[in-house]
Amino acid sequence: MSAYSHGNQGCNFEAQCSSIIHKRIGIRRQGSSLRVSSEPMANDTSNAIPNMNKKITILLADDNEELLSTLGTMLSEAGYCVLTVSNGEQAIATLREASVQFIILDLKMPKVDGWTVLAFVKQQFPNIRVLVLTAYGSMATAIRAKKNGADDFLDKPSDVEEILHTVDRILHQSSTPFHS
Repeated sequence: MSAYSHGNQGCNFEAQCSSIIHKRIGIRRQGSSLRVSSEPMANDTSNAIPNMNKKITILLADDNEELLSTLGTMLSEAGYCVLTVSNGEQAIATLREASVQFIILDLKMPKVDGWTVLAFVKQQFPNIRVLVLTAYGSMATAIRAKKNGADDFLDKPSDVEEILHTVDRILHQSSTPFHS
C-alpha cells in the first residue's frame, strides 16, 4: 500500500530525512507532491526533494486516501510540512527516519494499528504531540487515548477547520521544545 506526502508547501525534507528514508520507504516525486511506497528505490537524484524551510513537520497516518489528500493539502496550505502514510508500519518507519513534531493518528489502520503507533511514539519520542482522529470513537476510546499519551482526540468525520484549530492549539499550549 502506498501513500503520498505533501511537500510542496515548505518543509526542509532533505535535512529532516536522510537518504536512508528514501531507500527504505521509497519516496518519489509526482508532480507537486511526493509518493511514499513500501518498496525501496535506488539512488535516484532526479526525484530530489527541494530544500524548503518550515519548522513543524506533521505526520498524517490514516488509511483513508481521501482524508490524506484533503487534510494533507489543508495542513500544507497552513504552512506545515506534511508527511502522509496509510498504515502504522509506514508511520513507525517514517518516525524512525524523519524529524516529526506532531502526528495525526488514526487508530484503525492495516499492518500496525494506531494504538501500537501511539505506544511507540510515547516510548521512543515522548515530545511528539499526538492528535488521535478516528471513526471508531467513543468516550472510553477518548479516555484510553488520553491516558496513553494522546494530546487530544477527535471523532471522524471532523471539520477540517476544527482539526487545524486543534493542531494549532496543541502546538501553542506545548511548553516542550520540538525535537524528536
